[in-house]
Amino acid sequence: MRGDEDQQLQREEIEMKRLSIKVDGITCSGCAVDVESVLKTADCILDAEASYAAGTVSVDYHPDEINEKQVLDLVKKLGLKIA
Repeated sequence: MRGDEDQQLQREEIEMKRLSIKVDGITCSGCAVDVESVLKTADCILDAEASYAAGTVSVDYHPDEINEKQVLDLVKKLGLKIA
């Protein structure tokens, strides 16, 4: 069974893309946590990290399910401006 898990993990790594975005609008570390939580609820988003200090949002996503523009649109819907 371990081999099947390893193959699945490798497939996910190949299919995943990371988009790092400079944003305006994260005003505190609590806001960063909220941004991460909301983005992670989307099925096509594998992981999200938001940094108040750096003013960035990084999103890991499946490019077969969502494209870069759609990821940017999700970030904008949270009230953040792309810098």
